[in-house]
Amino acid sequence: MVPGAPGAPPLAIKVVVIMAVGLVVAVIGALILAALWYDIARLITPGESRPPPLARLRGRKVALDDAERWCVGLRLHGRIDATDYQRRMSTLARGRRTFPPGSIRPLLE
Repeated sequence: MVPGAPGAPPLAIKVVVIMAVGLVVAVIGALILAALWYDIARLITPGESRPPPLARLRGRKVALDDAERWCVGLRLHGRIDATDYQRRMSTLARGRRTFPPGSIRPLLE
């Protein structure tokens, strides 16, 4: 449509629509740039300056609980004897999921 032709929207409405679209594009661009700067700042700054979040600590506790359940299953099915079970549980009680080499006999003897 030609501006000023009968049935054409007024020029003011077109200008408002163009300005609104431009504003939306500018806001989206600003958000993208802010996210980019945030990521760059996180990459170049040192690690955490505060203690780790509780979720990470909860993850460690859950892993220890899973290892404990695994040992109980081994004991119930006769795969390890009472001495190995006690040794594994005391290692888990000290907060370690891995066992020192040579401290536990292999399962297949």
